[in-house]
Amino acid sequence: MNWAIPIERGWVLCNFVGALVMLPCVTMLLPLKVQSLGLSAAWLGWCEAALSLGLLAGSLGIAQAWSRAQGRFATRVSGAALMGVAFAVAGWTSDRRVLVAMFALAGVCSAAIMLVGKTHRMLARPLAFRARMSSAAIMTTQVSQTLGPAIAGVALAHASVRAVYVAFGLGSIVSALGFFLIPGFRAFMALEHDEVDDWYGRTYPKAFET
Repeated sequence: MNWAIPIERGWVLCNFVGALVMLPCVTMLLPLKVQSLGLSAAWLGWCEAALSLGLLAGSLGIAQAWSRAQGRFATRVSGAALMGVAFAVAGWTSDRRVLVAMFALAGVCSAAIMLVGKTHRMLARPLAFRARMSSAAIMTTQVSQTLGPAIAGVALAHASVRAVYVAFGLGSIVSALGFFLIPGFRAFMALEHDEVDDWYGRTYPKAFET
C-alpha cells in the first residue's frame, strides 16, 4: 500500500535517505569529531545538550511559527536542508563553539521536521490501514538507521572524520531536495486537515482493494 501511493512512496524514500545520513551525525561521528579536535568529553555533553535544547525550543513554538510563516511544504524541505547544513558545518569546523551552535540549530530543525506534516500523513491514510502503513514506514526508517552507521564506518576507513561528516551533512540536504520530486506533494501539504482526512483512500482506492 505504501509503495502504490506516489506521495507515500516518495515520503518513505526521502525519509530512508534522510535517516541513513542523519543518525551517524548525532551518534558515532560526533564523539569522533570531538576527539579529533582534542576536546574533552564535556564538549560531547555540550553538543548533546544543545541538540536537546534546540529540539525543545523548536517544539515549544519555533517550529509552529516557522510553519505559519513559510507553509508546511517549505518548512519540511527547508528544515531538513538546514539540518544538513548544520551537520556539514559541524563536520567542517574546528571551533568548539560553532560545533555546539550547529547542534542547537539541528535540534530546532529536527522539531520542525517531526511536527510538520505528520498529522497530514496520518490523517490521509484510511483509518483501518493507519497502523499497518505506519509500521511499514517505521520499518524502512529502522533499516536505514542500521545501514547508516555501517556505511559511515566503511567511509571512515578511507577518509577523515571531517570529510565523512561533511559528506553525510550534504547527503541530508540531498534527501530534503528529494521532496521536490514527489508528485503532488506540495499541493498535498497545502490541504487543510479536514480536506486531507482519508485522502489516500479517496485518491488511490485501488491501493486498498485487497
